[in-house]
Amino acid sequence: MKSTKLIIYGKVQNVYLRKNIFLKATSLGLAGYVKNNPNGISVECLIQGNKRAINLLVEYIKSNPGSALVEKIKTEETEEKNKGFFEIIY
Repeated sequence: MKSTKLIIYGKVQNVYLRKNIFLKATSLGLAGYVKNNPNGISVECLIQGNKRAINLLVEYIKSNPGSALVEKIKTEETEEKNKGFFEIIY
């Protein structure tokens, strides 16, 4: 199982991006979380699963789901683990 952390920048808060990521990630069978960062301009997302599903989620995020306007995605491999399901952290 691969773990990847994303920091997504742009108009990404208050545009239902977390909910859209949650729905897509769960449909792909991914675990992890998505949460707003306190800076107001980025969202953090931990994704765990197979490489193909992770790549599909990243491409989905790049497509600006909903009203989001994604300007940049910072990606890093990580050893961080989650609870085995995907969640929105408020």
